Amino acid sequence: MILFTFFGIAMLACATSHSFGASSSGWVEVRSPHFVIVTNAGESSGKQTAVQFEQIRSLFQDALPIAKSHNGPVVTILAAKNEKTLQELLPEYWAKGHAHPAGIFVQAMNQFYIALQLDVQGPNPYETIYHEYYHALTMPYAPNTPTWLSEGLADFFGNSEIQGKTAIMGEASGPLLYQLQQQRLLPLDALFRVNQSSPYYNEDSKVTLFYAESWALVHYLMIGDNQAHKKTLATYLNALGNGAPEEDAAKQAFGDLSKLQNALENYTQRNSYYQFRLAAPARIADNDLRIRPLSEADVDAYEGGFAETRGHVDEAKTKLDRATELDPANAVAQSNMAITEFFIGEKSKALDSASRAIALDPSNMVTHYLRAYLAYNDDPGAPNSQIEEDLRAAIAGNPDFAPPYSLMAFYLTSQDRDLAEALADAQRAITLEPGNSEYRLAEVQVLMRMQNFDAARKALQFARESASTGQQSLRVDMFASDLNEMEKYVKETAGMRAGPMRSAQSSQPGPELQRRNGTPEDGSGSTDINGLDVTGTVTDVQCTNGLKLRLSTTDGMIQLHDVPGGTVKIESTAQIPQNFTPCGLKGQRIRARYIPDGSDRHSGTVEMLQLLDAKP
Repeated sequence: MILFTFFGIAMLACATSHSFGASSSGWVEVRSPHFVIVTNAGESSGKQTAVQFEQIRSLFQDALPIAKSHNGPVVTILAAKNEKTLQELLPEYWAKGHAHPAGIFVQAMNQFYIALQLDVQGPNPYETIYHEYYHALTMPYAPNTPTWLSEGLADFFGNSEIQGKTAIMGEASGPLLYQLQQQRLLPLDALFRVNQSSPYYNEDSKVTLFYAESWALVHYLMIGDNQAHKKTLATYLNALGNGAPEEDAAKQAFGDLSKLQNALENYTQRNSYYQFRLAAPARIADNDLRIRPLSEADVDAYEGGFAETRGHVDEAKTKLDRATELDPANAVAQSNMAITEFFIGEKSKALDSASRAIALDPSNMVTHYLRAYLAYNDDPGAPNSQIEEDLRAAIAGNPDFAPPYSLMAFYLTSQDRDLAEALADAQRAITLEPGNSEYRLAEVQVLMRMQNFDAARKALQFARESASTGQQSLRVDMFASDLNEMEKYVKETAGMRAGPMRSAQSSQPGPELQRRNGTPEDGSGSTDINGLDVTGTVTDVQCTNGLKLRLSTTDGMIQLHDVPGGTVKIESTAQIPQNFTPCGLKGQRIRARYIPDGSDRHSGTVEMLQLLDAKP
């Protein structure tokens, strides 16, 4: 929980219109430790933008102990010198009837971009950019923060400014106060119940009130009445950190919510508010900035990456095609092309582009990770030394980059080796980003293979609590089903295996797919394999020249086929649907019994298919 001392798009306040022309040449790159500034406003403006955002980062990190132990993401900022340039970057926002933003913040695939207009006027024009940057610094590390508190804090920190040698934090937000003074506040118990699926978080007619009231309550608790209420907020945070349900934490900290409601309503009607004023963080030294002019290929590479990150893959492909044609050795273009090709489903091309990018810039850990991810998902069960090399390179390049740790855990588990290392990798990813449910599932998979089912079930509960989307919840449900099936099967066949079940503390790997009638009772060590059992989800079916299935399992991808001219026994845990055909199994959860093709357990001849949770 946060103590004191997104794929999302955030729009800034509308900018004043200007008529200055934009040039497609004359762009420069200014690199600081945590930002890459790409601008057509000249070297001086690029340096000032880097200094400004480095100071904001330091201001936030000094106030947020949870962020101090993490470097946070490197953010690329496209700093447009005027509105005309920003319009060229974001043409859809200049369509008829659309508000003209002063900038947006986008993130996807561990890429973070800001596009902003440097000559925008108005008080604190970058408030929403700072709001989203606060989330980028904190959200991965505080997954269980209540939604009202997360958004209220983001607005509180978003209303910060650097004015010369002074930093201002917690400025009163005129637009948010106006909303509160025009509408009736939400009851606090309703505010506390809002989550990311609630109407107040998603519907335009309601979300503004939710954000405004969340900000006002945080402002009141943090610095209202000369910080008279900060102890109650600390009590609330500590209760949540100790595992108290949100409702109990609120009662413990705030007591009678009706009294707090009245106090908040009075607070929002005031004409003056406290704010924090402190010495501005030190400016970054000039020798920590690296500056270079950009070619047309460089500009296209960055703009293509920006378009890809906000989901405009056709625009991204056009710009990146042009960049790679102008300069085939442009590492940024090749890296962004790999990500774009991944998103449009051209996986083999993405692998080639990633390999070219790595050859040009071996230090890019995101590209190493992407190539490993593509190769692993192409054939999860196959040994591939390149996957492991890429993941180790990504980890060595940035030990605080969480995704490769998780994928390494999945990969080592699929190979049924080095499970102690796999578990350590999964847990390292969790430490870096405790709010990521996929990293929790990596831990679950390793513990399942170790046959430590109690620990796996506890880890699965954490994964369920961390799931923030329907797809993530579905993944958790699939792992829960696999866990139940594996544990049940291990217990049923315990008498057929020699030796004790390995525990999570064992340095030896756990068993592969369980053999049916695998180890003879005399313990001679020879086996008479009648078949292997596996449970998973059918990802692909072909019925031409016999039945062929691809089955996604916790052990990786398994290819199954029937015997030409033979039959496959079909069973079900429920009534088999009318007009059922194995050709329609895609997406179905099944248990399969099969005879491996030689020594390759990841392909074989299917003997029996059992439909799990079949719908009548």
